[in-house]
Amino acid sequence: MTAKKAPNTSPDTAIARRGLMRSGLVVSAMTMLSRVMGLARDVVVATLLGAGDGADAFFVAFKIPNFLRRLFAEGPSIKPLCRCFQSTPPSAAGRRYAHC
Repeated sequence: MTAKKAPNTSPDTAIARRGLMRSGLVVSAMTMLSRVMGLARDVVVATLLGAGDGADAFFVAFKIPNFLRRLFAEGPSIKPLCRCFQSTPPSAAGRRYAHC
């Protein structure tokens, strides 16, 4: 019969677990706060603008810039540039910046 290894209970592991738990709780709390603030924003917009043409114009005014950002900054048009940068070897300054 083989003996099972005891779990790593060093102080460093306990500190790392506490740090990970704390980070997870912070992210969860901020996500919940963001959701609540988004709900409050929607309630205020619905109260002020109602369900009419003003509300439609307000929402379209936000959709157009978001669509353009997704298309040009995050979408397919940036991919060739990323490939171009990857094919050239990084400079010394780039390696220092990336810590490699």
